[in-house]
Amino acid sequence: MSSSYCLTFLLSFIVLLYEANASSGMGHCTTGYRTPSLYHQYCCLSANNGKAFKMNESSSYTYIFCPTAGLPKALCYSLGLIKFYSCSEVLENIPNTASGYYSISQSNGSIVSVYCDMEGNNCDGNGGWMRIGYINMTEPGATCPQGLYNYTYGNKTLCDKSHNLGGGCSATFFSAIGLNYTKVCGQARGYQLGTTDGVYGGSPNID
Repeated sequence: MSSSYCLTFLLSFIVLLYEANASSGMGHCTTGYRTPSLYHQYCCLSANNGKAFKMNESSSYTYIFCPTAGLPKALCYSLGLIKFYSCSEVLENIPNTASGYYSISQSNGSIVSVYCDMEGNNCDGNGGWMRIGYINMTEPGATCPQGLYNYTYGNKTLCDKSHNLGGGCSATFFSAIGLNYTKVCGQARGYQLGTTDGVYGGSPNID
C-alpha cells in the first residue's frame, strides 16, 4: 500500500502573546521629540497627584500644582515619563488606544518597539496582545521566515516546508523578546495538496 502525502503551503500567519502584567514606573528620559516641562516631570508621577510644589528659580518662585486625578497617561507616555511593560498594560492605562507599534520596557531596562493588537480581532475579541509572528504573502515584497521556502503556485507566492516532495515538516522560530506571557493565540491560512496522515487508514498517528 502506498503511503499518504501532504503538501501544505502557507499564505498568511499571525502569532500573538498576552503578556503577564508588570508595574509601570517613572522614566528619566524623553522620547527625543520634545523636552518635558517641570510641570510634566512632576505631575506625571502619580505619587504627586493633588500636590503643590514651590520651586526657587533665581530671585523668583515657581509654583506647580498637580491635578488631583493626575495628568493623562497617554500624554505622559508620549513624553517618555512613564513606562509600560506589556501591550496589556498600555491598554489598561490608555483605554481605547488603537492598534499599532508601542515602546515596551523590558526588565533589563532596554526598550523595544512591538506591535500591539488593541482590538483582539485575531484572538479572543479582547485587546492587549503583542504580535511576535506575522507573515502575509499577499503583501508586495513579502518573504518567508527562516526555515520555510518561497514557493509559487497558481500565481501566488507561498511558504513551503521544503523544496522536496514528501512527508514531514519544517519549523520556524518567533521570539518573545524575553517578555513573560500567559496566553498564546494565532491564525493561519494556506493551501493543502494531498491527504493528511492523520486521516489516512495506514497511519497509526497524526505525525
